[in-house]
Amino acid sequence: MNKLHRFLPLLICLACLTAYGQITNTPPLPLPTDPPVTPAPGVPPAVRDTIQPLLDLLGGKGTVLLTAVSWCAAIALILAPFAGVISRQLRNVQNQAAASSDLDDDEYLRKLYSQSWYRFTAFALRFLNVHLPTLAELERQIAFQTEAATKALAESKTATNPT
Repeated sequence: MNKLHRFLPLLICLACLTAYGQITNTPPLPLPTDPPVTPAPGVPPAVRDTIQPLLDLLGGKGTVLLTAVSWCAAIALILAPFAGVISRQLRNVQNQAAASSDLDDDEYLRKLYSQSWYRFTAFALRFLNVHLPTLAELERQIAFQTEAATKALAESKTATNPT
């Protein structure tokens, strides 16, 4: 029962999609009279035949779930050059907050990371390969910083008092 809550939103989403398909009585594939999605006219036929299945997926020719997955993959490919930069900048801010002696920025990040909208955004962006810092990572960094400071203080005391 403890692990079921992780999959509950997915099960609810699948149930809603199934119910939507049964209520509207729409076929999973579009009617044959729909015009096909075609690439630009200047594209060579070999390339056109290669990318036509991808265009059909993005155009909604498959099921709703398949179309959503293909759109997530397409957006992830577009965001790939920027995802590393965004993640790195956010982790730098988190590292600076954890390394500082000021506790206000730690508390601010704790409150931000514990907000439900932030957790949902971090979860959703993982599907697009953008990894946002989490509360667990912040707590781990603060614990490492505290441990390192205590260890350095203990070493400095033993260096000044050699007995």
